[in-house]
Amino acid sequence: VSVVEVADDNSIYYGGQITPGHNGAYLSKLNQEGTVEWKTTFSDNSENSIQAISFDAINNSVYVAGTTGQADKTYLKKFNTSGEIIWTNTVNATQTDIQLDSEGNVYLSSGDWGSNYLINKYDKDGNLIRNRNDINSNEIYLSNNNEIYTVFDDSIGKYSSVDGSKIWEQKIRDSEKTSGVVLNSIDVDKDGFVYVTGRSSGSAHWNSFDIEGIRGPGSNEYGNPWDVYLGKYSSEGERQWEALIGSHSTDEALSLKIDNENNIIIGGRWNTIFNVGNTWQGEMDGFIYKLSQQELQPLSDGLPKSIDIKTDENKKDIYTFTSDETVTWSINGGVDADLFSIDQTSGALKFKSAPDFENPADTQKDNDYE
Repeated sequence: VSVVEVADDNSIYYGGQITPGHNGAYLSKLNQEGTVEWKTTFSDNSENSIQAISFDAINNSVYVAGTTGQADKTYLKKFNTSGEIIWTNTVNATQTDIQLDSEGNVYLSSGDWGSNYLINKYDKDGNLIRNRNDINSNEIYLSNNNEIYTVFDDSIGKYSSVDGSKIWEQKIRDSEKTSGVVLNSIDVDKDGFVYVTGRSSGSAHWNSFDIEGIRGPGSNEYGNPWDVYLGKYSSEGERQWEALIGSHSTDEALSLKIDNENNIIIGGRWNTIFNVGNTWQGEMDGFIYKLSQQELQPLSDGLPKSIDIKTDENKKDIYTFTSDETVTWSINGGVDADLFSIDQTSGALKFKSAPDFENPADTQKDNDYE
Protein backbone atom coordinates (compact mmCIF):
# COMPACT_ATOMS: atom_id res chain seq x y z
CA VAL A 1 0.00 0.00 0.00
CA SER A 2 1.54 3.30 -1.13
CA VAL A 3 -1.23 5.82 -0.43
CA VAL A 4 -4.38 5.98 1.72
CA GLU A 5 -7.29 8.45 1.47
CA VAL A 6 -10.36 8.75 3.72
CA ALA A 7 -13.65 9.93 2.16
CA ASP A 8 -16.29 12.06 3.88
CA ASP A 9 -18.35 8.94 4.72
CA ASN A 10 -15.23 7.39 6.36
CA SER A 11 -14.78 4.83 3.60
CA ILE A 12 -11.13 4.27 2.75
CA TYR A 13 -9.45 4.29 -0.67
CA TYR A 14 -5.97 2.83 -0.92
CA GLY A 15 -3.61 1.75 -3.68
CA GLY A 16 -0.15 0.74 -4.67
CA GLN A 17 1.95 -1.18 -7.15
CA ILE A 18 1.14 -4.77 -8.04
CA THR A 19 3.81 -7.26 -7.00
CA PRO A 20 5.45 -9.49 -8.05
CA GLY A 21 6.30 -8.25 -11.48
CA HIS A 22 5.54 -4.54 -10.90
CA ASN A 23 3.37 -4.70 -14.01
CA GLY A 24 0.57 -2.41 -12.92
CA ALA A 25 -1.18 -0.63 -10.05
CA TYR A 26 -4.33 -1.27 -8.02
CA LEU A 27 -6.97 0.90 -6.36
CA SER A 28 -9.31 -0.49 -3.71
CA LYS A 29 -12.16 0.73 -1.52
CA LEU A 30 -12.99 -0.35 2.05
CA ASN A 31 -16.27 0.51 3.76
CA GLN A 32 -16.43 1.78 7.36
CA GLU A 33 -16.36 -1.81 8.67
CA GLY A 34 -13.18 -2.60 6.75
CA THR A 35 -14.85 -4.80 4.13
CA VAL A 36 -13.45 -4.58 0.60
CA GLU A 37 -16.18 -3.16 -1.66
CA TRP A 38 -14.15 -3.33 -4.84
CA LYS A 39 -10.63 -3.51 -6.25
CA THR A 40 -9.53 -2.45 -9.72
CA THR A 41 -6.19 -2.72 -11.49
CA PHE A 42 -4.63 -0.84 -14.39
CA SER A 43 -1.29 -0.89 -16.19
CA ASP A 44 -1.24 1.50 -19.18
CA ASN A 45 1.08 -1.13 -20.69
CA SER A 46 3.84 -0.27 -18.22
CA GLU A 47 4.96 -0.39 -14.58
CA ASN A 48 2.41 1.90 -12.96
CA SER A 49 2.75 3.16 -9.40
CA ILE A 50 0.39 5.24 -7.28
CA GLN A 51 1.77 8.34 -5.54
CA ALA A 52 -1.39 10.27 -4.65
CA ILE A 53 -5.12 9.70 -4.07
CA SER A 54 -7.70 12.42 -3.42
CA PHE A 55 -11.45 12.08 -2.83
CA ASP A 56 -13.70 14.66 -4.49
CA ALA A 57 -16.75 15.17 -2.26
CA ILE A 58 -18.27 17.73 -4.67
CA ASN A 59 -18.36 15.37 -7.67
CA ASN A 60 -18.33 12.12 -5.65
CA SER A 61 -15.28 10.76 -7.41
CA VAL A 62 -11.69 9.70 -6.79
CA TYR A 63 -8.52 11.07 -8.41
CA VAL A 64 -5.37 8.97 -8.61
CA ALA A 65 -1.91 9.99 -9.84
CA GLY A 66 1.41 8.22 -10.23
CA THR A 67 4.11 7.17 -12.64
CA THR A 68 3.56 5.04 -15.72
CA GLY A 69 6.96 3.36 -15.80
CA GLN A 70 7.79 5.16 -19.03
CA ALA A 71 10.53 7.77 -18.83
CA ASP A 72 9.27 10.99 -17.21
CA LYS A 73 5.59 10.09 -17.66
CA THR A 74 2.93 10.66 -14.99
CA TYR A 75 -0.78 9.87 -15.21
CA LEU A 76 -3.85 11.49 -13.63
CA LYS A 77 -6.96 9.29 -13.53
CA LYS A 78 -10.49 9.98 -12.38
CA PHE A 79 -12.61 7.11 -11.02
CA ASN A 80 -16.21 7.00 -9.90
CA THR A 81 -16.95 5.56 -6.46
CA SER A 82 -17.62 2.16 -8.04
CA GLY A 83 -14.04 1.90 -9.31
CA GLU A 84 -14.70 2.66 -12.98
CA ILE A 85 -12.23 4.90 -14.85
CA ILE A 86 -13.88 8.08 -16.14
CA TRP A 87 -10.86 9.67 -17.85
CA THR A 88 -7.05 9.62 -17.95
CA ASN A 89 -4.48 12.35 -18.67
CA THR A 90 -0.69 11.96 -18.94
CA VAL A 91 2.01 14.60 -18.52
CA ASN A 92 5.80 14.78 -18.52
CA ALA A 93 6.61 14.60 -14.80
CA THR A 94 8.19 12.21 -12.32
CA GLN A 95 6.74 12.88 -8.85
CA THR A 96 3.15 13.87 -8.16
CA ASP A 97 0.70 15.32 -5.67
CA ILE A 98 -3.05 16.03 -6.02
CA GLN A 99 -5.14 18.77 -4.44
CA LEU A 100 -8.79 19.73 -5.04
CA ASP A 101 -10.22 23.22 -4.76
CA SER A 102 -13.63 24.30 -3.44
CA GLU A 103 -15.11 24.28 -6.95
CA GLY A 104 -14.18 20.69 -7.73
CA ASN A 105 -11.16 21.48 -9.92
CA VAL A 106 -8.12 19.26 -9.54
CA TYR A 107 -4.48 20.40 -9.28
CA LEU A 108 -1.70 18.03 -10.32
CA SER A 109 1.77 19.06 -9.17
CA SER A 110 5.22 17.62 -9.71
CA GLY A 111 8.61 18.39 -8.21
CA ASP A 112 11.82 17.36 -9.91
CA TRP A 113 15.52 18.15 -9.62
CA GLY A 114 15.66 18.25 -13.41
CA SER A 115 13.28 20.10 -15.71
CA ASN A 116 10.05 18.07 -15.41
CA TYR A 117 8.05 20.09 -12.91
CA LEU A 118 4.64 21.67 -13.15
CA ILE A 119 1.34 22.61 -11.55
CA ASN A 120 -1.61 21.82 -13.83
CA LYS A 121 -5.20 22.78 -13.08
CA TYR A 122 -8.00 20.66 -14.61
CA ASP A 123 -11.78 20.86 -14.46
CA LYS A 124 -13.86 17.86 -13.40
CA ASP A 125 -13.98 16.60 -16.99
CA GLY A 126 -10.20 16.52 -17.35
CA ASN A 127 -9.89 19.66 -19.45
CA LEU A 128 -6.69 21.63 -18.80
CA ILE A 129 -7.54 25.07 -17.38
CA ARG A 130 -4.03 26.29 -16.64
CA ASN A 131 -0.49 25.01 -16.89
CA ARG A 132 2.49 26.35 -14.96
CA ASN A 133 5.76 24.59 -15.76
CA ASP A 134 7.92 27.08 -13.88
CA ILE A 135 6.82 26.12 -10.34
CA ASN A 136 8.75 23.27 -8.70
CA SER A 137 7.05 21.56 -5.76
CA ASN A 138 7.45 18.40 -3.69
CA GLU A 139 3.97 18.96 -2.27
CA ILE A 140 1.22 21.58 -2.57
CA TYR A 141 -1.59 22.78 -0.30
CA LEU A 142 -4.74 24.66 -1.30
CA SER A 143 -6.10 27.07 1.32
CA ASN A 144 -9.81 27.67 1.93
CA ASN A 145 -9.74 30.50 -0.62
CA ASN A 146 -7.81 28.25 -3.05
CA GLU A 147 -4.44 29.99 -2.71
CA ILE A 148 -1.64 27.58 -3.56
CA TYR A 149 1.20 26.88 -1.10
CA THR A 150 4.23 24.90 -2.30
CA VAL A 151 7.43 23.47 -0.86
CA PHE A 152 10.53 22.48 -2.79
CA ASP A 153 14.15 22.23 -1.73
CA ASP A 154 14.58 24.99 0.91
CA SER A 155 11.72 27.28 -0.18
CA ILE A 156 8.05 27.90 0.61
CA GLY A 157 5.93 29.56 -2.05
CA LYS A 158 2.45 31.08 -2.21
CA TYR A 159 0.60 31.55 -5.50
CA SER A 160 -2.67 33.09 -6.62
CA SER A 161 -5.62 30.78 -7.33
CA VAL A 162 -6.80 33.17 -10.06
CA ASP A 163 -3.86 33.17 -12.46
CA GLY A 164 -1.14 31.21 -10.64
CA SER A 165 1.04 34.29 -10.16
CA LYS A 166 3.56 34.31 -7.31
CA ILE A 167 2.46 36.14 -4.15
CA TRP A 168 5.64 35.46 -2.20
CA GLU A 169 8.50 33.00 -1.83
CA GLN A 170 10.43 32.41 1.38
CA LYS A 171 13.75 30.56 1.60
CA ILE A 172 14.55 28.86 4.90
CA ARG A 173 17.52 30.51 6.58
CA ASP A 174 18.43 32.33 3.38
CA SER A 175 21.40 34.06 5.01
CA GLU A 176 23.04 30.78 6.09
CA LYS A 177 24.79 28.97 3.26
CA THR A 178 25.06 25.77 5.31
CA SER A 179 21.41 25.49 6.38
CA GLY A 180 21.00 22.32 4.33
CA VAL A 181 17.19 22.44 4.49
CA VAL A 182 15.14 20.15 2.23
CA LEU A 183 11.37 20.49 2.68
CA ASN A 184 9.12 17.49 2.03
CA SER A 185 5.67 18.40 3.32
CA ILE A 186 3.39 21.36 4.06
CA ASP A 187 0.06 21.98 5.79
CA VAL A 188 -1.96 25.01 6.92
CA ASP A 189 -3.95 25.25 10.17
CA LYS A 190 -7.44 26.66 10.66
CA ASP A 191 -5.98 30.07 11.53
CA GLY A 192 -4.01 30.30 8.29
CA PHE A 193 -0.53 29.57 9.69
CA VAL A 194 1.76 27.53 7.45
CA TYR A 195 3.75 24.53 8.72
CA VAL A 196 6.60 22.86 6.85
CA THR A 197 8.83 19.91 7.61
CA GLY A 198 11.69 17.96 6.11
CA ARG A 199 15.34 17.65 7.06
CA SER A 200 18.25 19.96 7.78
CA SER A 201 21.89 20.07 8.82
CA GLY A 202 21.33 23.31 10.74
CA SER A 203 22.52 23.88 14.29
CA ALA A 204 20.90 23.85 17.72
CA HIS A 205 20.55 27.63 18.05
CA TRP A 206 17.71 27.53 15.51
CA ASN A 207 15.44 25.90 18.08
CA SER A 208 12.61 28.09 19.35
CA PHE A 209 11.57 25.53 21.96
CA ASP A 210 12.90 22.97 24.38
CA ILE A 211 10.70 19.98 23.50
CA GLU A 212 10.21 17.67 26.46
CA GLY A 213 11.32 14.09 25.87
CA ILE A 214 12.94 14.66 22.48
CA ARG A 215 16.66 14.66 22.00
CA GLY A 216 18.04 17.87 20.63
CA PRO A 217 19.92 18.01 17.37
CA GLY A 218 23.38 16.54 17.19
CA SER A 219 26.36 17.78 15.24
CA ASN A 220 27.47 17.06 11.69
CA GLU A 221 31.01 16.74 12.97
CA TYR A 222 29.97 13.71 15.02
CA GLY A 223 28.08 11.70 12.45
CA ASN A 224 24.72 13.49 12.31
CA PRO A 225 24.05 14.55 8.72
CA TRP A 226 20.33 15.36 9.18
CA ASP A 227 17.72 16.26 11.77
CA VAL A 228 13.99 16.83 11.33
CA TYR A 229 13.25 20.44 10.43
CA LEU A 230 9.88 21.82 11.60
CA GLY A 231 8.83 25.42 11.04
CA LYS A 232 5.75 27.60 11.47
CA TYR A 233 5.18 30.63 9.21
CA SER A 234 2.47 33.26 8.82
CA SER A 235 0.27 33.42 5.73
CA GLU A 236 2.64 36.18 4.57
CA GLY A 237 5.75 34.02 4.93
CA GLU A 238 7.04 35.46 8.22
CA ARG A 239 8.77 32.89 10.42
CA GLN A 240 6.96 32.32 13.74
CA TRP A 241 9.19 29.59 15.16
CA GLU A 242 11.28 26.64 14.08
CA ALA A 243 12.83 23.56 15.63
CA LEU A 244 15.30 20.81 14.83
CA ILE A 245 14.22 17.48 16.26
CA GLY A 246 16.09 14.21 16.24
CA SER A 247 18.80 11.91 17.39
CA HIS A 248 22.53 11.77 16.80
CA SER A 249 22.09 10.10 13.46
CA THR A 250 20.02 10.58 10.30
CA ASP A 251 16.43 11.79 10.90
CA GLU A 252 13.97 13.04 8.28
CA ALA A 253 10.28 13.99 8.27
CA LEU A 254 8.41 13.00 5.11
CA SER A 255 4.83 13.99 5.92
CA LEU A 256 3.07 16.57 8.10
CA LYS A 257 -0.57 17.16 9.06
CA ILE A 258 -2.26 19.65 11.41
CA ASP A 259 -5.39 18.38 13.17
CA ASN A 260 -8.47 20.37 14.19
CA GLU A 261 -6.86 21.25 17.55
CA ASN A 262 -3.68 22.52 15.83
CA ASN A 263 -1.64 19.55 17.01
CA ILE A 264 1.28 18.75 14.71
CA ILE A 265 1.63 15.19 13.40
CA ILE A 266 4.82 14.32 11.56
CA GLY A 267 5.89 11.03 10.06
CA GLY A 268 9.29 10.07 8.81
CA ARG A 269 12.32 7.85 9.28
CA TRP A 270 15.47 7.59 11.36
CA ASN A 271 18.31 5.11 11.78
CA THR A 272 18.92 5.24 15.52
CA ILE A 273 16.88 5.83 18.70
CA PHE A 274 14.64 8.82 17.92
CA ASN A 275 13.65 9.67 21.49
CA VAL A 276 13.49 8.16 24.96
CA GLY A 277 11.47 4.94 25.12
CA ASN A 278 11.89 3.87 21.48
CA THR A 279 13.83 0.85 20.29
CA TRP A 280 15.85 0.95 17.11
CA GLN A 281 15.02 -2.02 14.87
CA GLY A 282 17.92 -1.47 12.48
CA GLU A 283 18.42 0.23 9.11
CA MET A 284 15.90 3.08 8.52
CA ASP A 285 12.98 2.80 10.97
CA GLY A 286 9.76 4.79 10.67
CA PHE A 287 8.24 7.13 13.24
CA ILE A 288 5.05 9.11 13.81
CA TYR A 289 5.20 11.96 16.34
CA LYS A 290 2.35 14.12 17.64
CA LEU A 291 3.35 17.48 19.07
CA SER A 292 0.98 19.73 21.02
CA GLN A 293 1.68 23.43 20.52
CA GLN A 294 0.17 24.18 23.94
CA GLU A 295 2.99 22.17 25.52
CA LEU A 296 5.83 23.92 23.73
CA GLN A 297 7.92 25.96 26.12
CA PRO A 298 9.74 28.99 24.64
CA LEU A 299 13.48 29.01 25.08
CA SER A 300 15.34 31.86 26.73
CA ASP A 301 17.70 33.60 24.29
CA GLY A 302 16.69 31.15 21.55
CA LEU A 303 18.95 28.36 22.88
CA PRO A 304 17.86 24.92 24.12
CA LYS A 305 18.08 24.21 27.83
CA SER A 306 20.04 21.07 27.04
CA ILE A 307 21.22 18.94 24.16
CA ASP A 308 22.88 15.53 24.10
CA ILE A 309 26.25 15.37 22.37
CA LYS A 310 28.30 12.24 21.77
CA THR A 311 32.06 12.40 21.29
CA ASP A 312 34.95 10.04 20.72
CA GLU A 313 37.39 8.79 23.30
CA ASN A 314 40.70 10.63 23.59
CA LYS A 315 39.32 13.66 21.76
CA LYS A 316 39.12 17.13 23.31
CA ASP A 317 36.94 18.87 20.73
CA ILE A 318 33.22 18.45 21.50
CA TYR A 319 30.94 20.99 19.79
CA THR A 320 30.92 24.52 18.38
CA PHE A 321 27.88 26.64 19.21
CA THR A 322 26.70 29.33 16.79
CA SER A 323 24.35 32.29 17.00
CA ASP A 324 22.63 34.74 14.65
CA GLU A 325 23.86 37.56 16.90
CA THR A 326 27.19 38.60 18.41
CA VAL A 327 27.41 36.86 21.79
CA THR A 328 29.98 35.98 24.44
CA TRP A 329 30.02 32.28 25.25
CA SER A 330 30.55 30.95 28.78
CA ILE A 331 29.90 27.84 30.87
CA ASN A 332 27.30 28.41 33.58
CA GLY A 333 26.45 25.45 35.79
CA GLY A 334 26.71 21.68 35.50
CA VAL A 335 28.27 19.32 38.04
CA ASP A 336 31.15 18.58 35.64
CA ALA A 337 31.64 22.15 34.42
CA ASP A 338 35.23 22.33 35.67
CA LEU A 339 36.22 19.63 33.17
CA PHE A 340 35.34 21.83 30.17
CA SER A 341 36.43 25.06 28.51
CA ILE A 342 34.66 27.20 25.91
CA ASP A 343 36.06 29.84 23.61
CA GLN A 344 34.23 33.09 24.41
CA THR A 345 34.26 34.22 20.78
CA SER A 346 33.98 31.10 18.63
CA GLY A 347 31.73 29.03 20.95
CA ALA A 348 34.04 26.00 20.67
CA LEU A 349 33.43 23.65 23.62
CA LYS A 350 36.28 21.33 24.62
CA PHE A 351 37.39 18.93 27.31
CA LYS A 352 40.35 20.27 29.28
CA SER A 353 41.69 16.71 29.25
CA ALA A 354 40.61 14.17 26.64
CA PRO A 355 38.20 11.59 28.11
CA ASP A 356 39.29 8.05 28.89
CA PHE A 357 36.21 5.83 28.73
CA GLU A 358 37.83 3.17 30.92
CA ASN A 359 38.53 5.80 33.60
CA PRO A 360 35.65 8.30 33.44
CA ALA A 361 36.23 11.63 35.16
CA ASP A 362 32.59 12.74 35.46
CA THR A 363 30.90 12.93 38.84
CA GLN A 364 28.83 9.76 38.36
CA LYS A 365 31.75 7.87 36.80
CA ASP A 366 29.50 6.72 33.92
CA ASN A 367 30.89 8.75 30.98
CA ASP A 368 27.81 11.00 31.12
CA TYR A 369 29.16 14.49 31.63
CA GLU A 370 26.90 17.38 32.70
